[in-house]
This record gives sequence, C-alpha cells and structure tokens, in this order.
Amino acid sequence: MSTAWLPPPPHRGTLRYPPPGRIPLPPLQREWLRWFLYGYFGVVHRFRAHGQHHVPETGPVIIASNHPSYYDPFLVAMTLRRKVTYMTWDAFMALPVLGSLATWLGAFPVSIDWATRRSLQAAISILRSGDALGIFPEGSRSVSGQLDAIKPGAARMALRNQVPIVPVSIRGAARCFGVRHTVPTPGPLSVVYHPAIIPPPIPPGGSKALRPIERAMTEQLEARIRSGLDPRDRL
Repeated sequence: MSTAWLPPPPHRGTLRYPPPGRIPLPPLQREWLRWFLYGYFGVVHRFRAHGQHHVPETGPVIIASNHPSYYDPFLVAMTLRRKVTYMTWDAFMALPVLGSLATWLGAFPVSIDWATRRSLQAAISILRSGDALGIFPEGSRSVSGQLDAIKPGAARMALRNQVPIVPVSIRGAARCFGVRHTVPTPGPLSVVYHPAIIPPPIPPGGSKALRPIERAMTEQLEARIRSGLDPRDRL
C-alpha cells in the first residue's frame, strides 16, 4: 500500500510515547500477555473472535471499532498477531491496572484537551511507520451500549493517506464492563472483523472533492460495524 500521501512525522515534542515510566512490552512478552488475556476472557466471558484474516499482516492499516466498554482495546489487541497501537484517552492510561496493560500492549496516550492537529500528527506517524492504528470513530465510549454516530475522522485519515480501514464489531462488552460498571460482569463477548474498506484514489479538486467520498466511506464504516452488533447490547 502506497504511503506517498503520508505527511512528515510530527515535530519533536508534539507527543511523548511511550509515557514516562512505562514502555510497551517486547514482542515475546507481549505474546505472553496476549495469551494471558485470551485465558481470562475465554474463561470469564467465553470469548470468541471471527474474521481476523481481513486484517493485513503487514503495512499501514486503520482498525476502527465501536467503543462500548473499558475492555475494547484489549479485545482487539489480543486477537491479532500484529501489534495494534491504539489512540487512548490519557486518563484511562493513568489507571493503575488497565493503564499498565494498555501501555504494555502498545496503546498511545492522547489528551482530550489537545488540539486535533497534534493528535492527527501522532496517528499519521504510526501509519507512516507501517503499523496498525486502532481508533474508536465514535470518539468516546457509548453511554447506551449501542453504536453512536460515527465521526468522519477515520474515513478522512484512511482516504487522505491511502490506507485500508478494517471495521470491527465488539459484541457483549457493554453488558459486561460498560460505562455504568465499576467491576466486570461475566457474560459472553465476541469480536467480528469485517472486510477492509479500500479508499479510492484521491481525485483532483482539493478538500472539496474529498468530502463526498469521506461521507460515503463513513457511512460504509458505520454500516459494517452496525451489521455485526447484537441489539441486546443496550444499557
């Protein structure tokens, strides 16, 4: 996949990664943690994953999933052999257990108070390195447990940087560890990976020509994520 449209890396000081005092695990230890999580989710939540073959094994790709629970970054990270770097709220990263697990798996802290451009620069640098970027296109965890409106940022990033975007549906997580839970509740969980959305070539005409394509890709992304959800996932 061509990276000709990727801009230069962010300026020094735009984002500190890894955060001070924490580093991602080396590949072997990350694999051990992945299997530990698989054991936990398999026993407590009868976890199942489907469609991982839709994720390219190499090259830049955006993994875009719904966001019903605290579990979500782990459910995606543990089901793929390749590392997925998630843009994650820095307050979550500060949590003593979940934050450490997220960092070890390669999550990327972002302050919600930061300017959009700074967050975008960090995300683009991940894609520029040929890595997988995980994002939640709703922007925040769903209060209802259902899919909220998808923001256009994921489709815009995929189109303007000519990278595929893989939609992901997380099922059951809202009932197990949603926004109203203080501790997890046992129950079935599953993750479904859908066929990648391949952006069309960038047409001439600047941003104005890109907007209808971005809207169409956003609608397609939302439809694919919604197609794999369980209507019972309502809080």
